[in-house]
Amino acid sequence: MYLFYNSEGTFEWCVGDSPIDNLTVPEGYIALYLDDVNEKDIIKNYSNYKMKDGVIVYDPIPESIRLSFEQQSKIEELNIACNLDILDGFYSSVLGGEKHKYKFNLEWQNNFNRQMNSLILDSTVNEVIWNTIDIGTIKLTREQFINLYQDSKKFIDDKMNRYYSLKETIINCKNTDEIKIINW
Repeated sequence: MYLFYNSEGTFEWCVGDSPIDNLTVPEGYIALYLDDVNEKDIIKNYSNYKMKDGVIVYDPIPESIRLSFEQQSKIEELNIACNLDILDGFYSSVLGGEKHKYKFNLEWQNNFNRQMNSLILDSTVNEVIWNTIDIGTIKLTREQFINLYQDSKKFIDDKMNRYYSLKETIINCKNTDEIKIINW
């Protein structure tokens, strides 16, 4: 896999085997080859690679490039973790103070919105049949469902705020060691 980068720290990926003699590098970019076969976090400058005793000699990632690469990689890792956390579901105590877990994958997020729109459009709806993960189908009053919807919104807001806060922390890191200790 190749990583194209420029002096501003912008990255683009290109998949290919080493070496590719006809690799087209975008203007203003440098191509580096990522060696993940040997499980080493090193890349080599494509245009300057050389063979020594039948082995390709790799140059380590320059620190200025490594920092930007690690920042972008960690941000993507946290984005995925945030989304998975959201899709895993949330807990709410709207049913008489009992804490239950509710589905929150994309289908159920749509179901929440559809049901909430129904309540907004029809003030005569007084009950909602809904599903939990832990106890199955339940009956909620209009007020309980509205509270459940608000809990789901707070759940997403909390996850997104955490993600954006961690992202900001990563952007402000001065070295790769600071980035590595940040986890979801």
